[in-house]
Amino acid sequence: LLLTDPAAVRAEHDRIKVSLKSVDERFAKAGTLVGRAEEKAVFAKIAAARDAYLGPLNRVIELVQAGDAEKAKVALIKDVRPVQNALFSAVDDMSKLQAQAMADSGAGVEQAVSSAQELMATLAFVALVSSVTLARWITRSITQPMNQAVSVSRAVAAGDLSTQFD
Repeated sequence: LLLTDPAAVRAEHDRIKVSLKSVDERFAKAGTLVGRAEEKAVFAKIAAARDAYLGPLNRVIELVQAGDAEKAKVALIKDVRPVQNALFSAVDDMSKLQAQAMADSGAGVEQAVSSAQELMATLAFVALVSSVTLARWITRSITQPMNQAVSVSRAVAAGDLSTQFD
């Protein structure tokens, strides 16, 4: 609508065709990535809004190619703009849904981290208690026979040869 040179109009039309084809491919790929039922419903809303948008947009392109800029301007405002706003609204809905999903996921991660920290603290405490218990047992298994040997040695040194030990 802003271009007056026919060659520039054709070049812009070609650029728009390439861009629309790229958007079609990306849109199809995005459809395969939608997983949750809520997302599928919003994606279907976007697809319907996009389909409603493409018809009036193509009509404006045809009017521009035909050289009828005034009708194209009227169609752009009257026909394209409302369906374009509906498409933007549907995309905004998906954006909000994704933002909420990310927030929920973040909360889940925070909960998992908190649980992991609690588990690690518990395991550290259990390891500490186990280490202390094992150290005591090892120490007693060494010192008890040593204490018994010292007692027998003292008794023998005192002249008591009737002392027995295992």
